[in-house]
Amino acid sequence: MVIVANGTLPGPPIEVYEGQNVIVHVKNKLLSESTTIHWHGLHQRGTPWMDGVAYVNQCPIGPDQSFTYRFKAKPKGTFWYHSHVGVQRTMGLYGAFIIRPKEPIVMHEFLVVINDWNHDWDSNQVYYRIFHAGLINGKGRYYNENGVHNDAPLEIFTVFSGNQYKFRWISAGSLYPFRISIDNHNITIIASDGYDIEPFTAESLIINPGERYDFYITADQPTNNYWVRA
Repeated sequence: MVIVANGTLPGPPIEVYEGQNVIVHVKNKLLSESTTIHWHGLHQRGTPWMDGVAYVNQCPIGPDQSFTYRFKAKPKGTFWYHSHVGVQRTMGLYGAFIIRPKEPIVMHEFLVVINDWNHDWDSNQVYYRIFHAGLINGKGRYYNENGVHNDAPLEIFTVFSGNQYKFRWISAGSLYPFRISIDNHNITIIASDGYDIEPFTAESLIINPGERYDFYITADQPTNNYWVRA
């Protein structure tokens, strides 16, 4: 079973400017489960009851019930939202939450949400899951024991020679880290978990569940197709 927000995996990205008032209406259409939405990485100073952690700072939203989240968008950075009830996040209830500074966008951006996926889902064995596929923005391929995949579509990032591109990576995974790299390209890492860092260049990075990294690349290689590897 898959549980999603607004019918998509990942859920729709939410992008706002720093300092804006955020209002999100949540309607729980699950038949027999409660839910909440947690805003991962946000401090919620002054609005702790909007943090979305069930039974800690919010009563969960019951079936066919609604709740409205209201809070201030701060600080700027790459964040995400997800259910904080049971294993609903693992089953697909998550999405990107981006807070932009009030300044011009100087570089084209790609938003990337990655997660591990199990095709033989058993919610009672969440911590014993076998890794079947990695999904990038909900797309990925399942390889059987003979090494044959299901020919599912993959995510494609289109770039033009000579330009720089920023990637916002969010790991919505459950258990497994991913090593991220782009064939024949170095990456310059500029932010971690929503906060700017001293830029440094690397061949790859390792991202664990819940983490976020921003990096940019320069499309300085001969025109071709290059694998984004995770």
